Amino acid sequence: MTDTEAKRKTQLDSGHVVVTAIPEDGESSMDPCDTSVASAKCIIEQVTIMFSGSQFDRGHRSSLVLHLAVFSISAAIALALIPDGVTRAFAQNNNPQRQSERAGGGPEVARGKYVVEGVAMCGECHTPRDSNGNLDQTRWLQGAPVPYLSAKHDSNWPLDAPRIGGIPPASDDDMIKLLTTGIWTTGNRLRLPMPQFRMDRSDAEAVVAYLKSLTPQQ
Repeated sequence: MTDTEAKRKTQLDSGHVVVTAIPEDGESSMDPCDTSVASAKCIIEQVTIMFSGSQFDRGHRSSLVLHLAVFSISAAIALALIPDGVTRAFAQNNNPQRQSERAGGGPEVARGKYVVEGVAMCGECHTPRDSNGNLDQTRWLQGAPVPYLSAKHDSNWPLDAPRIGGIPPASDDDMIKLLTTGIWTTGNRLRLPMPQFRMDRSDAEAVVAYLKSLTPQQ
């Protein structure tokens, strides 16, 4: 047994092993393994000292092996999840929808979010798609090519849907008028495939509040 091992004392506490180090004069009393992420070398050293003591019977050693196995599996799972968690967190931070949620806005914004995403389905036309045809969440409601064509040739069919997230294309009153009557600033109804909404005023106001809560993208 080395000097370092001889200076460590092992205690048995309700079936758990506690390993502490006895520092030399002038030496720091902090255990070199007492860090947020213990190194493999420290773990191996502790286990070696645990099993070298003559006061441990077979039952205690079996318990130590079980605890070590559980710790190792838990650590492996945690490490495996870190990259995915970091990636997901980065994507959420750059998602205008998440930015809106963090910004708050109260129940009116939450209600508008529900109407836009779950009822009116505005993102289907007003959000660009990636190479796989999925809605690009990083450019939510920032305008996009209209993904649908008329069943019959229509020279008046729009090619692009405008940006509505962050900075709506009209004033609050004009947007509310569109959503409650279907009439645009020109005095006419918007062309298909834009739905002719007939929302009540409270829903229309909530939609406008949600759209304005989003961060406009370049």
